[in-house]
Amino acid sequence: MVGQGISGSTVGIFGLGRIGMAVAKRLQSFNPKQIIYHNRNVNNEAEKLNLKYVDFDTLLSEADFLICTCASTDETANKFNLNLFKKMKKNSLFINVSRGNVVNQNDLCLALKTGLIAAAGIINYIIINF
Repeated sequence: MVGQGISGSTVGIFGLGRIGMAVAKRLQSFNPKQIIYHNRNVNNEAEKLNLKYVDFDTLLSEADFLICTCASTDETANKFNLNLFKKMKKNSLFINVSRGNVVNQNDLCLALKTGLIAAAGIINYIIINF
C-alpha cells in the first residue's frame, strides 16, 4: 500500500558507507521495526545502531522501503533492473539517492506500471504518477 509509514516497517539499505550510515542514523527516530542492509562487507559500526546485515536477496524480499545509497561503479551500473524489482514486495517503495546509472530507468518504469513495486523516489528526476 502506497503511503505506509516507516514506523513498524522493515527498511533496507543497499550500500552502507558514509551516506548509508547517515541515512540509517536518521531513520532511527521514525521507529522502524528493523533496518537491514547489504554491503560488500559487514559494517562493524552498524551493530551500534542495531542494523542487521543480510544477503542481497533477503534485502530485496523483506524490505518495505529499499533505499539505495551505493557508489556508482561498474559492478553497480544498472544493478536495479526488472529481475530485481520482481524479487521485491509489491507494496515496497524503492528510493534511489545514488547515481542514476545504478537503476535501469526503463525497467523501473515498467515495474511501476505493472505493479511489481508500489512507488519510487528518485533524486534529480521528475516524479511520474502512474
